[in-house]
Amino acid sequence: MEKQIVGTRQFAVLVLFFIIGDMLWFLPSFMVNAAEQDAWISALIGLPIGLLAAWFLFHFADQFPGMSLVEINWKVLGKWLGSVLTILYLIAFFTVSAVQVREVSDFITSQMMTETPLRAISMLMTIIVMLGVWSGIETFARTGEIFILLFVFMFLLLIVMLLPQAKVENLLPMMRHSFASMAEGVVYYISYSFLEMYVFLMIFPYVKRTAHLFRDYMLSVLLGGLAIFLIVTISLLVLGPFLSKFHLFATYTLAKKISLGGFLDRLEAILVVNFILSTYFKATLFAFAFVMGLTRMFKLKDHRILTFPVGLMIFGYSYLVSPNIVVLNSITPAWSLWDMTNNPVILVLIYLIHKLRSRKQQGNGA
Repeated sequence: MEKQIVGTRQFAVLVLFFIIGDMLWFLPSFMVNAAEQDAWISALIGLPIGLLAAWFLFHFADQFPGMSLVEINWKVLGKWLGSVLTILYLIAFFTVSAVQVREVSDFITSQMMTETPLRAISMLMTIIVMLGVWSGIETFARTGEIFILLFVFMFLLLIVMLLPQAKVENLLPMMRHSFASMAEGVVYYISYSFLEMYVFLMIFPYVKRTAHLFRDYMLSVLLGGLAIFLIVTISLLVLGPFLSKFHLFATYTLAKKISLGGFLDRLEAILVVNFILSTYFKATLFAFAFVMGLTRMFKLKDHRILTFPVGLMIFGYSYLVSPNIVVLNSITPAWSLWDMTNNPVILVLIYLIHKLRSRKQQGNGA
């Protein structure tokens, strides 16, 4: 595993898939519920904040070259306290991966295959996630490189084919809501995509350092943020704030509205591939981070011995994490706070402790 290397372009593709991730499923609904027709303004405000968060994460990783989050915690906080903090992050990796699997299962069983048992879809999704973990980060990254063109084409197809149905009056009146409502929309925008990028602290050790790495990384973050902004805006323009608020899977509803000339209809089943694809990559990255965290923490020689038991754990927890999708979505505000605690609060504290110790050592040396 230590010999596997992810190229700059492959890493950029993984970042793009991660940022979009499961945001295509539910983010328009959450943001419109907070800011209604001003949700697109919240997304526009959140974009530079998300870019700042991504920049900090890259700068943070640069302070500890070749180290994963496990080694960083040990170096800065010591063996015992660092291990405790690592366990908290491992819980986050595991939980997010299981929730991603649950989201795909809830969508398919509630929108497309209503008579299919939830556990059947969860099992199929878990199997392909763990196959990605088993194959290793290099193979997984190359897979993303293969699918990225299909993903971009289908995403642009969705946007372009919905433009004839867009109504600018759905965005009026602008700036109607309070600062608190728009700030809530900003928090939703940055939390589930940009702030959850702390998972890449387990990926950076395998990334090949090149002169253009930072540029390509930030470009992928920017494109991912713009994609989320577009999907929120097109949801408002086509569905309006009322329907966008009450349709949990607003993008799927948008896809069902595509109709050109009476002969090009019912494209939502094809476009669902895009939704599942981006969610799959995000789920696999978190599952990989969890497995590699355990491997490094317990100094195991091969991460693959953990894939089967971890797969069973993810499958079981994805079914038990919530009784239904309504309860799962009700914890959205608390989940945002959890993301903000993991990144940037804890990471900033680690960064400050590291800097203070470095200055102290330099002063003693002098």
